[in-house]
Amino acid sequence: GTLATATNQSHANTTVGYLPGHRDDALAVAHALKLPASAVRPVAQSSEGLVCPNPSDCTADVIVVAGPNLAPKR
Repeated sequence: GTLATATNQSHANTTVGYLPGHRDDALAVAHALKLPASAVRPVAQSSEGLVCPNPSDCTADVIVVAGPNLAPKR
């Protein structure tokens, strides 16, 4: 998929957003990242706009916004 850096770096925790019809895919991604189901939610328009600037050309089904809880432990 596409990798992008958000202009807003204030996400407290990682979220796994999904576009309509892809909740099960998002749950599978969250599970693979060892995140709780509560991290899964419908994609925010701000996240969709970052990954899919032209929605008609977008092929994303799931969008992960990584927060500090995925950072390596020091």
